[in-house]
Amino acid sequence: MAKRYKTVLVVRGEGEKCRTVTEGYGFQDVITPGDIIKDNANTTFFRKLTEDELKHSRARNYGEVKIEATLVFADSRDRVGDQKIILNLCMSKNGRLGTRPETLDHPFSPTTT
Repeated sequence: MAKRYKTVLVVRGEGEKCRTVTEGYGFQDVITPGDIIKDNANTTFFRKLTEDELKHSRARNYGEVKIEATLVFADSRDRVGDQKIILNLCMSKNGRLGTRPETLDHPFSPTTT
């Protein structure tokens, strides 16, 4: 999978362990929900990052990044917030958060059967 997908979102348990493991598997660009929330605090309604999460989250404009896959490694610490991020990603245009396709015929469209 690491050869197929360059940029992946990793939904994980506590801390940065799953990011480290994912990078160890050879994935080049590993993003966590904390990274996305650090970039845009309005991404999730109720979750606020702790000082430790802010320290370890990687700042960048995730609306310009094409996220190609989502890997769920462990139970989330914030299931609702993480599910919202995953849903936003599934409904995005070409894996770019904050976008929407012009039509509903893209692969992740709820009207696709």
